[in-house]
Amino acid sequence: MNFNKIIIAGRLVRDPEKKVSNDGKVFANFTIAVNRNFKADEADFFDCVAFGNTADYILNYVRKGYLVLVEGSLQINRWTDRNNVNHSKPEIIANVVRNFEKKKENAEEYTEKEGKSTKTEEEEKENEFEEEQLFEGLELDDLDDGSPLR
Repeated sequence: MNFNKIIIAGRLVRDPEKKVSNDGKVFANFTIAVNRNFKADEADFFDCVAFGNTADYILNYVRKGYLVLVEGSLQINRWTDRNNVNHSKPEIIANVVRNFEKKKENAEEYTEKEGKSTKTEEEEKENEFEEEQLFEGLELDDLDDGSPLR
């Protein structure tokens, strides 16, 4: 028996990047920062890729700083560069993406010139509390209702 499923929640490091494959199919690349449980000031960064409707959703509705839950599978991408050196990189193939940002109220905005958040300190503290409470009491079965997008 084989089983490959991963579920992570974190914030997008930058806006999703639209890519087109050699056969003309659109996909989205994005990276999520996930704080470590034991050290709040450290994070892990996960590269993700989405295809089809999931890619369309990400490209149209998710931006840098948004809190999302990604459900998918882990894949090791292997390639050989021009100098004949082998490389590998883990990435998550996202099947489901849930956006946990509230419309306009909680979505973090960035000033284009300074690249700084326009959130107040009070809004940041409220957002941290929401993140801590987000998955409290949530069971894995609650995450998969069969719909392709959430």
